[in-house]
Amino acid sequence: MGEVPPYRFALIDLARAPGAMTAVEELGGRGAAQCLFEGRLEPALRRVAPYIVALDRAPALWSRWMAEGRGDHWGIFLDTAAGMAQARRHVRRFVQVRLADGSGPVLFRLWDPRVMSVVLRHGDAGERGAILRDDMVIALEVEGRPDLMERHDAAGWAYVAATQALAC
Repeated sequence: MGEVPPYRFALIDLARAPGAMTAVEELGGRGAAQCLFEGRLEPALRRVAPYIVALDRAPALWSRWMAEGRGDHWGIFLDTAAGMAQARRHVRRFVQVRLADGSGPVLFRLWDPRVMSVVLRHGDAGERGAILRDDMVIALEVEGRPDLMERHDAAGWAYVAATQALAC
């Protein structure tokens, strides 16, 4: 695998990590977290929405995730050369998708490691390539092994590393 791109983001699901809402709101006020949903959200939806978070500006959230969130499917990690706005724009393209039969759109929970793992392991090259641009690496917990992370890149490479190796 090539070099790790310079930016590390988390796609965090506040429905799975309700205790992280305060940290995400604080980071949002500093421009380090943005909701993946567009528009003005009702407070109840905002508390369970997915967010993209710049992890280099969120060491306390990273520490909390490693202490409390491992094994609870809080989200996935994204390394990319793209900045926050470009990474969010790219990820948002997949928030709603059409099903194979043409129906939809439906919500695609790409921030859920259980969903993303299936796509990255079993999707065809076109599906993986659409999600993973050339400069991206996605890391997510290995199901049942929160101490391990799968890392996937656009070339189709996947490998497993200790969760601690991803520290910010």
